[in-house]
Amino acid sequence: MSSRLVLGPIVGHTDDTSTRIWIQGDADAEDYVLRIAGRGLFPFVSTEGSPREFGTAIAVADRLRPEHRYRYNVLWRGHPVARGSGSVRTMPRAGSMADVLFVTVSCSHWKHDGAWLELEQLVDDQKPRFILMVGDQVYLDSGTAAERIWPTHLRTSPARRRQLMAGRYRDHWQRAPIRKVMANTPTYMLWSDHEIRDGWGSWASDSPTLQALYPKGAAIAAEYNAYFEDARKVYWHFQMCHNFAVPVAEPYVAGTR
Repeated sequence: MSSRLVLGPIVGHTDDTSTRIWIQGDADAEDYVLRIAGRGLFPFVSTEGSPREFGTAIAVADRLRPEHRYRYNVLWRGHPVARGSGSVRTMPRAGSMADVLFVTVSCSHWKHDGAWLELEQLVDDQKPRFILMVGDQVYLDSGTAAERIWPTHLRTSPARRRQLMAGRYRDHWQRAPIRKVMANTPTYMLWSDHEIRDGWGSWASDSPTLQALYPKGAAIAAEYNAYFEDARKVYWHFQMCHNFAVPVAEPYVAGTR
């Protein structure tokens, strides 16, 4: 019996000789292994310290062939994980004149498939090298009052709030077309305002300059900053950590409580 994946796998940064595969599991990261057909086994490394908060982890497979599609699957204690397989095509060798087709997407709502079915078909037909997701992968400020994380949970405990934020990624990325696209095509993710809240950075309470000028608003600014740090922490573990050759483990402790 294998432990399940909560989310993923997601193919992250891929070059001509390596790829990064991201998962969110319900067991310890060291119990998972990435198997690349024809290449071997690669350990998953947690993106976080102890105790485990999200269960996010990354495996880096190296010494791959350029311009080659590899099948892979995720193992838990040697057993294949349900919905834990996919494929990845490495990039052309450095200096190659091969075409590089990529797709840019943004503003993906969590309650319906939207254009993901069309994107799934495009990916199947055109086989882009990668997908650049330029923000608003999730909306923390949408839905009914009970569903919205902002502002409903502005004063919720940080640990609980981060779990709610992570849950929004789960609600969204478990959708079938999203799973398929991200399990088979490298993705690079940048965040925008809705991964925090609408218009973040444009309100007086968001500005360090105005916070310094109006010290009477310090309590409000502190609440907003704490909320931002939680959103940034979740962004790191779910998005940024599988971009490029960034450190696998979180490089800062902001938002840790």
